[in-house]
Amino acid sequence: MLVKQPPPLNTSTLTLSSGPLPPPEVLAQYENITPGAAERIFFMAEKNQRIREKTVNQEHERKTRGQHYALLVVLAALGVCAFASFNGDSWTASVLGGVTVCSLAVVFVLERHPNFQAFGEAMTKKKE
Repeated sequence: MLVKQPPPLNTSTLTLSSGPLPPPEVLAQYENITPGAAERIFFMAEKNQRIREKTVNQEHERKTRGQHYALLVVLAALGVCAFASFNGDSWTASVLGGVTVCSLAVVFVLERHPNFQAFGEAMTKKKE
């Protein structure tokens, strides 16, 4: 009687790594293949980190500056509203105040919307 043996099992290993640097074993293999490769990989990761930090800082400064300008515009508009109201022009004061408050509400709501960032980037690219 002939007994069929099952086919041999094939196995594979998958190693996942997260972050800018490979695992130490892989880094050692790179170093064995090309001396100095590990140092170049570290330099590349450090350079990318510096660029990322600079980009985040620039974005924060841009947002802060935009908020300061918006505050100045709103205070100026509300000052004009107060001036118009004290001079008896309540229609102008209410329209200007309403537009100011509504535009602020729209900006705050849209800023939380996921596509708002993409919309702003698209508008910036069109201007350039």
